[in-house]
Amino acid sequence: MKEVGSYTFDASGVDQFRIFFGDDTFISNELKPSSITFGHGYPNPFRDQLTIPFTLPESHSSYKVNISVYDLTGKKVTLLIDENYASGYYTVNWNSLEDKAVVGKGIYILKMVVNSDEINRVFTRKIIKQ
Repeated sequence: MKEVGSYTFDASGVDQFRIFFGDDTFISNELKPSSITFGHGYPNPFRDQLTIPFTLPESHSSYKVNISVYDLTGKKVTLLIDENYASGYYTVNWNSLEDKAVVGKGIYILKMVVNSDEINRVFTRKIIKQ
């Protein structure tokens, strides 16, 4: 930021914004998620590659996160992750061409299950494969 001296952005529809400037440690301490989120996979519709963002808030314990893909009949197509995570911002990438299951064009459901000592949450999202 020091090199350019000025930046512009379109803030239409936004009441507030913040700018954080500092080293990686400072930024990671300032930008901690405040809730569990399961973002929309993008791009959607997708051809082969899908990116799925999610966040986990600060907690005294780790989170067990499971993200799976289901077809519309409820059959599990693939398991993307089933791991423990600390709080933070994450993305999971799915390349449907590398999957052992045949994933044809159509509508699928992403399901994320998050468990910890205090939390048991389930989220779903619709995705479309072209």
